[in-house]
Order: sequence, then structure tokens, then C-alpha cells
Amino acid sequence: QEANLQPFAEYLDCRVEEACRLLFSTPPEQRPTAIVSGDPAVLYIQREALRMGLSLPGDLSLVGIDSISTGIYANPPLTSVDMRSDEVADATIQLLLERLSRPSMAYRKIEISPQLIIRESVARLEPSQATTLR
Repeated sequence: QEANLQPFAEYLDCRVEEACRLLFSTPPEQRPTAIVSGDPAVLYIQREALRMGLSLPGDLSLVGIDSISTGIYANPPLTSVDMRSDEVADATIQLLLERLSRPSMAYRKIEISPQLIIRESVARLEPSQATTLR
């Protein structure tokens, strides 16, 4: 809200195919300049954007979430957020085993930070174009 970023609500509750139809039927000046979604959906959007003749990342920047291995082979290679699911799974199993062996153990918090994997699907902004998010 502080950055005045508005989600396109009509895209949120539909299938990716329908979201693409809505996105690409929207006048260019009203389209989002970037989309963030799960990698499989973003790869579909990327394919459709290229089919429509859009320039990536010139007309549309794409960021996936999950960092699936096929993202590196996309054209352009997909920028993605690696949620570190393997580390989350390992930590979950470790905590579960500890809890089973010591039911009275104190709760503890484990933080596993995601990692942004920057590739070529996101346009670089000049400092004058950037919006600071807080």
C-alpha cells in the first residue's frame, strides 16, 4: 500500500490460462509491468507473452517463486525466489524428532530466509524509476 502497488484482483481467483487472457487483452498502458507467481504459472505466462510478441523483460518482468530447475532453461532465464524447501523440510523433521524424544522441550523458532536468484527475466530500473518498499 505504501508504494501504491495494486494487485490486479481479477487475476487472483482464476486459472493461469484465464489470467493470461485477461492480462493480454488489457490495453498495454494498463497492464502490470511485473508479475510474481509460482514458477509453473510464470513459465506459462512467459510462453504466452512471447507468443503475443511482448519483449521480456522490456514489456513485462517475471519473477517465479519456488526456483524449479527448469526456470534456468526458459528464454529469458527466470528470476526466482528459492524458498529453500529442502532446508525447511530438514528443519521440520529435526524438530519433530527432537519433540518426540523430549516432549517437554521448549519451543524454539527457526528462521530460514528465502534467496532471490536473479536471472534475466526482470528489467533493471533506474534509481529514478524505483519505488521503495518498507
